[in-house]
Amino acid sequence: MPSYTFESLLKDVGEKLEIPNLESTVNNNITLTLKNKVDVVLQRHKSQPYLIIACEIADVPGGRYRENIFREALKFNNLNKPHEGIFAFSKKTQKLFIFDMLPFDEITGEQVISVMQILGNKAQIWKEGLDRGNIPTIGHSQPTGGGGLFGIIR
Repeated sequence: MPSYTFESLLKDVGEKLEIPNLESTVNNNITLTLKNKVDVVLQRHKSQPYLIIACEIADVPGGRYRENIFREALKFNNLNKPHEGIFAFSKKTQKLFIFDMLPFDEITGEQVISVMQILGNKAQIWKEGLDRGNIPTIGHSQPTGGGGLFGIIR
């Protein structure tokens, strides 16, 4: 498999998505919006040869509701399915995220697009559930399909 730099990987992803000149910001990241209106951030890891793919899900209020959200997120994380995502919480922003890290020497642009879709679908399911005050369960956090490979809005 090809060994990529962040820039060459973005070029490959951009070609496959038909987005010319896909370039990162000075912070070594780029944000793409999927058709389902979920923003996906692609970012080079600061010190390791990994690509981080992340989606912000929602603000998580404190209290018992937060504990229940974390319990379901931890159950999902415990499944340890490769490239299905890992839930994380930022204390600084009080937001729930789903992300994955892919090594540059083992990925292709198609794999990046596939992981973006998987994470984007999960983020949408969880965001919609949390917006309604529900807590998605493991059985309801699987991608629902749709959008196709090229479900990107720039």
